[in-house]
Amino acid sequence: SQAIDIAVAISPNFISQRAVYSELRARYGAEQQALFPAISANGSWEKTYNVSNNRGCNTAFPATCTTSTQILTSESAGYTISQLVFDGGRVIAAIHAAKESELAGRGTLLRELDTLAYDVAQDYYTVLEDKALIDADQQLVREFETSENAVRAQIRNGVAALSALAQAEYQAAQARGALVQAQGAAIIAQAQFATLLGLDADTQVVPEPLGPDTYTATPTYAKSLQPALLLRPDYQSAQYTVSADQANLRYAELARVPTITGQYNDSTSRQFPALPPPYGNNGAWTPSRTLSASISIPIYDQGQIGRAHV
Repeated sequence: SQAIDIAVAISPNFISQRAVYSELRARYGAEQQALFPAISANGSWEKTYNVSNNRGCNTAFPATCTTSTQILTSESAGYTISQLVFDGGRVIAAIHAAKESELAGRGTLLRELDTLAYDVAQDYYTVLEDKALIDADQQLVREFETSENAVRAQIRNGVAALSALAQAEYQAAQARGALVQAQGAAIIAQAQFATLLGLDADTQVVPEPLGPDTYTATPTYAKSLQPALLLRPDYQSAQYTVSADQANLRYAELARVPTITGQYNDSTSRQFPALPPPYGNNGAWTPSRTLSASISIPIYDQGQIGRAHV
């Protein structure tokens, strides 16, 4: 359990898969916002310089002309609200596609978690197995060395022939070679286990031996298939992916439907220097409100719907 928790927290592969799911979830949330109105605020400050020759020129030589400069300052502020009125259900199709993609991504993430837990368990037991094999080989080395020493003692006492020592030495050397091979396999398994957890390969991770296993009867194929179809997240993910593709196809087909958008604009403005009516409003704020609707009719989509079918 601790090993799986460590792998979930820092395994690069699982972190990458979580990032993919977070992207799909964010897309689903973004698609839902299309149902709500869009609100924007705007403001401006403008200064205009008007230079005019409004006093004429004198007749002296050289002639001189008199000009005047008028500076006008304009201020305005307002906001705009836009709301989609009709698009044939295209936004709903996009939301449905994003939702199904998010569910498919969640199933893929859960399957990745299952695979990670399986790999951790497999490497966990491999490390334990190699450790047990080392213990067994060390015991064999001790036994064969004891047997070798016993043969040497028998030779010294004249009870055994010198040729018996070769067989004892061969068995001890063979046991030492098996021990070295087991130690090498244990080092490799330990490095693979640490890497799977997202740690450095030289990190010493020591699994704890587990209690005795409890074995249950193996179910039939039909009984195994039924819960697998209900519980396997990758199978459910594939179903959601098909549903998302169908929604994406509908989204593309609805691109031929006209779109109607309503818009409301409310603003106010004033100008300096203040001009009296009918040229101005004495510098007071002047409101302006507009309510409009626009329709967009698609004519040619450059083959986008055909590519969606493919």
